[in-house]
Amino acid sequence: MSKLITLFALLLILLSFTLSYAARREHDQLKNQFENIEKESIKAADEICEGLEKEECLMKRTLAAHVDYIYTQHLDHP
Repeated sequence: MSKLITLFALLLILLSFTLSYAARREHDQLKNQFENIEKESIKAADEICEGLEKEECLMKRTLAAHVDYIYTQHLDHP
């Protein structure tokens, strides 16, 4: 009986490690996707600000960041 309990406990531990590894891997993939989107957003914001004054540039960057947030917020809640 004690061998059965030990085997069951080891299987639960193994399952736990497997699930945590899978979750961590998925989280890393989503994080990489978000970082790529963020880099593209910064590049686009820099292009928006060419030839503009500081205040106007700030307003356009804020708007671009808000729009990016709207379209990428689903990445935070898989």
